[in-house]
Amino acid sequence: MTAATPSSETLHYAVDLTATDIARIHAFLRGQVLQLDHHPDGSQEQRAASALMSIITDQVAQATIWLETLSEVPRQDDFWTSRLYRLNRAWNCLVEAARPWADQSGYDHRRWRTTDTDPAGALHRHEAEAKRREN
Repeated sequence: MTAATPSSETLHYAVDLTATDIARIHAFLRGQVLQLDHHPDGSQEQRAASALMSIITDQVAQATIWLETLSEVPRQDDFWTSRLYRLNRAWNCLVEAARPWADQSGYDHRRWRTTDTDPAGALHRHEAEAKRREN
């Protein structure tokens, strides 16, 4: 795995994710969801919070596992690529879950971004989007 981007730099690619990124977004999401804890058991709010926390916990576990296992196989091996895609998918799910709270204190606009697995593909999509916006 390459050296991860420092936490002060903007995150673009899944390969640059760190365990700290995952831990920080988990703590932030957990804090936001726990604010709904005062709702009565069985209420729609409590059920939604419980469901969201379950999904968050699962995606954090998935991201952590895939990040840890990336170093177990040679880079660009089919297994490495598969694990990178799975890490990317779990991370992007966490980012989308956090997005409604982007205006809250503690939200990291530089690091909590959807990532891509392929820099060349990302460049192509960026250029296509820029052309679409010009027209």
